[in-house]
Amino acid sequence: MPAGRRAGLIAVAVAAVAAAIAVASTSSDGPAAVGPTTASAVSVRASGCRRTFTRSVALAVGPDLLLTVAHAVAGETVIEVTTPDGRVLPASLAAVDPGLDGAVLRVAGLGLPPLALDSYRSGIPVELLTMPETRPGLEPAEVQRLVSVKTSDIYGGKPVVRPGIELVRSTVEAGDSGGGVIQGGRLVGVVWATSRETDGRAWATQVSAFEHLIESARDGSPVAELPCSR
Repeated sequence: MPAGRRAGLIAVAVAAVAAAIAVASTSSDGPAAVGPTTASAVSVRASGCRRTFTRSVALAVGPDLLLTVAHAVAGETVIEVTTPDGRVLPASLAAVDPGLDGAVLRVAGLGLPPLALDSYRSGIPVELLTMPETRPGLEPAEVQRLVSVKTSDIYGGKPVVRPGIELVRSTVEAGDSGGGVIQGGRLVGVVWATSRETDGRAWATQVSAFEHLIESARDGSPVAELPCSR
């Protein structure tokens, strides 16, 4: 296939992704049972930007550090997390990237096992790690492809391209943003959107894109104040 035509097909596919997504934050129902992987997930509740609180998921990636989505915590004045054992702890923003829709929270005394980070490997099953109603659970999913997602930052302004994982046969619902794509017990992606048009279709950002955020949080770098997401 000629290079120009191939590039055109990729651009069309990416544009379709951008037009058909819905950010996945705010409430759901699901499974429980805490195991070695699910013990690393927390439910996030943030308030200050809207009349009602925003709920999402965050995943332990280091001592007292959680990885989540920026659109659920940017600009919020109060952020709390609920751990699998029922503790409710205050959180603060330690790093944020509005373009990639990623954020790292710092939680003193978190005490959860951090997930190992890895790249997606073709042919190995994946699961979705979410925290519906503070009950962590793993659900099977299928990776359709790795894709460059052409979209905008969390404010709907600046165009960005995110290194993505397109999921099918998934159960991503409102409130699942920040949930993990797990492969072999390792975190390979972070969920940020679900399709408005196709049931079971969702998108995650490859976790390697957030390594700079995690390092910034570990170093204690200053965090700029951000407005609320759109």
